[in-house]
Amino acid sequence: MVYYPSNLFRNVKWHDGSNLSVADFVMFFILGFDLAKPESANYDESFVSALEATMANFKGTRITDTSPLTIEFYTDAYQLEAELNIGIYTGPSLWPNYVYGEAGWHQMAVANLADAAGELAYSADKADANEIEWMSFIGGPSLEILKKYLDQAAAETYIPYASVMSEYITEAEAQQRYINLTGWYERQGHFWLGTGPYYLDQVFLTEKTLTLKNNGWYSGDSDLWANYGEPKIADVEITGPSQVTAGAEAVFNIAVSYLGAPYPQDEIKKVTVLLYNAEGEIVSVTQAEAVADGQYSVTLGADVTSQLTAGSTKLEVAVVPLPVSIPTFESIQFVVSQ
Repeated sequence: MVYYPSNLFRNVKWHDGSNLSVADFVMFFILGFDLAKPESANYDESFVSALEATMANFKGTRITDTSPLTIEFYTDAYQLEAELNIGIYTGPSLWPNYVYGEAGWHQMAVANLADAAGELAYSADKADANEIEWMSFIGGPSLEILKKYLDQAAAETYIPYASVMSEYITEAEAQQRYINLTGWYERQGHFWLGTGPYYLDQVFLTEKTLTLKNNGWYSGDSDLWANYGEPKIADVEITGPSQVTAGAEAVFNIAVSYLGAPYPQDEIKKVTVLLYNAEGEIVSVTQAEAVADGQYSVTLGADVTSQLTAGSTKLEVAVVPLPVSIPTFESIQFVVSQ
């Protein structure tokens, strides 16, 4: 199950100014299946093998709530890393992100009309087989054709896959989407939309260059990924008694920091403490107790130290941070007396 932010549909906009909506997700789900169906007006044989591979494991999906958006999906395929399971049944993720990039339902509705009319094709295979233009949202003959079907969609207040999509799109919303897309095309001269921090400003097909501009509507935090600018590998320092009496309690303190500042507790997965005896054998494995950000403590009880023999021994600490997959190991030597 995937839970989306409660402010998703208020804060996230397509580059043409349209607010992201549930309909964008539903359109993405539909197209993931429809293009490979022979009975579809947009049938494309090149999508069949991908759908067959998907259906070997896919069981179903459903939107359980729209405020906030909550989506369940069921499949027999899975990844060992939980976050990778979000998109293994169809498409790159549970987000309207197609093979070539993001797209709003209104973009795809216009593209569907052009494809169904036999003037453009989603795939190169279908375009070659039918001797028509391979669809492009950024340049070439496709743009005039897409504009024609955008005008048609606006005139008809067209809602694609209306038997399903009309539950998520009103006529007023559809009309506003087409108005926004028309304005975008008139300003930018292409049909490429997204929701990211930059929008496609100009495209030069001959030179194979493009320009991007800052998206003023982007709602993401500018420093969202700053935490990953350099590996946040923890520094660890252990303090404690230099001599421990077997059968007596002993306390060791562990300081965890990064660039001199305490490492936040919510960014530490675990702090594991391993106690060795004089022969180098592990006597105990336990988890340190969090005291404050960057401060941990472990108490070796009398029942633990009583297992130690006289001589030099070692306490080893393994700190596993969440921001990086590199643990930090540190140890301290002390003498055990009887």
